[in-house]
Amino acid sequence: MLEEAGVELWMNSPIAEGAASVRVNQSRITSLKISRNASNPQAAAATVWVEASYVIDASYEGDVLISAGVTHTLGREAASAYNESLGGVSRGSVGQFEEPVSPYVKGTT
Repeated sequence: MLEEAGVELWMNSPIAEGAASVRVNQSRITSLKISRNASNPQAAAATVWVEASYVIDASYEGDVLISAGVTHTLGREAASAYNESLGGVSRGSVGQFEEPVSPYVKGTT
């Protein structure tokens, strides 16, 4: 499906380190500096700039967005940050529901 859509998928190609690895124009990411073959010791490593109409940050911790200067929070913010009365609070160890809820049992969802 990706091939049919003309999408080229680069696995194990992390964003190059440093804030200069992302170019932003009017609050929009326009290009990324990518380290190709970073995890393959047999291949020559190369750093390339990639321009794209859309960027999907599929990194575990938002590396692309952080490099682009997007405001972010590491860890959990305080409940007062968004005026959440139950932020970070759970009733017991299962969740917030007082009655059992199951997607597999009729009448519980």
